[in-house]
Amino acid sequence: MTPKVSIIVPVYNVERYLDNCLKSLVNQSLSDVEIIVVNDGSTDGSLAIAQKYCEQFGQIAIIDKNNEGLGEARNSGLDYARGKYVTFVDSDDALSPHACEALYNTAEEYHCEIVAGKSVWFRSEDDMEPVEYYEHWFRKDLTQNFRSDLMFAAGHVAATGKLYLTSMLKENNIRFPKLIGEDVPFSIMSFYYPSNIRIIPDIVYLRTERREFHNKSLTQQ
Repeated sequence: MTPKVSIIVPVYNVERYLDNCLKSLVNQSLSDVEIIVVNDGSTDGSLAIAQKYCEQFGQIAIIDKNNEGLGEARNSGLDYARGKYVTFVDSDDALSPHACEALYNTAEEYHCEIVAGKSVWFRSEDDMEPVEYYEHWFRKDLTQNFRSDLMFAAGHVAATGKLYLTSMLKENNIRFPKLIGEDVPFSIMSFYYPSNIRIIPDIVYLRTERREFHNKSLTQQ
């Protein structure tokens, strides 16, 4: 059976956060979800954590490769993905329990190639703050097709928090380049091909705010 959604999780030295990430993925309310963990040459205990989940949950696959960076790790997961749709989750972040279901149902109902949901900085269930540089999108008319809004291509560039039609990405060879800031060219390329792009108000993506000064994510830097 073809999975409804493939979740691609690049992993590099995130043993502190990975358990929480994978726990959120195996507990998605949507059935028939495939989880692809791409171990990008981790040197800590990340691979062991992923293997523990793989042994316990049948929908998890692990790709173990040399370190080449986030873009290539995502590409490796995309090559493997069998789901009708695909979404990307950074391994220090998590998905809300109904994220895949909300994104998938919208994509199916409106025949969307891309659906975006809301991302928040997550500290606890009672302490969630919207990601400020995307919040203005959710004040727009969310019944519209955002394919007509050319600013979406370069103004909503995060690859995370979105669901993509897998066949659109593969048939048009849309890949992540091997550079820092790989989300920007990927988002611009993926914007070119859809006929329908939707934004939903549901909180789907939970970003971790790393508090250690020496361990900030690239986004926080």
